[in-house]
Amino acid sequence: EDDSYFFVVVDKAGEKVGMIHTQGGDKKNGNFSYAVAIIEGQRGKGYATAAIKMVLAYYFMELRYHKVSVGIYAFNEASIKLHQKLGFKEEGRLREMVFSGNQYHDLLKYGLLKREYLSQ
Repeated sequence: EDDSYFFVVVDKAGEKVGMIHTQGGDKKNGNFSYAVAIIEGQRGKGYATAAIKMVLAYYFMELRYHKVSVGIYAFNEASIKLHQKLGFKEEGRLREMVFSGNQYHDLLKYGLLKREYLSQ
């Protein structure tokens, strides 16, 4: 009902390398969010980029959503760079929301509008 899906990301041999999970589909306002994770050792090979592009195309072009949001841990520089490369804009910072590595970290909120997606 809320257009939530869990996709398994696989390599060319069909081996699982990660996942992307969409959630929070708000059809009235046209918003959704997602989380993506690629297993260690498989990162940097384009799997996250391909999975995100698939989700964006489906939600923007087929389901007609207007905006996507994603939360990124402030220490995850690779994910920040990836989302910026895909046209996402930083929209906010939730201070010390994540406890990892025996310390607190900020959670960054990034967003992308359909018109920004289409202009790329």
